[in-house]
Amino acid sequence: MAAAPEIGRLLVTTFHNKWFSIVRFNVGDVVRFLDPGSCPCGRKMGYTAVMEGRARDITFKLNGKAVTVNQA
Repeated sequence: MAAAPEIGRLLVTTFHNKWFSIVRFNVGDVVRFLDPGSCPCGRKMGYTAVMEGRARDITFKLNGKAVTVNQA
């Protein structure tokens, strides 16, 4: 599995619907990905993430790195 980016947009899709499985909804949320196995709930598979805010509220450092409301 490739390493997850530190911060990313959350895209939502439907499951168990063969006609709409490729539809993705950009809900405008930004999440910070946790290291695999670090979820407090004990989940060990897939990506786990923490909500960081809304995409419209992101600003950027001079080096281009995104900064969210929770990080400011």
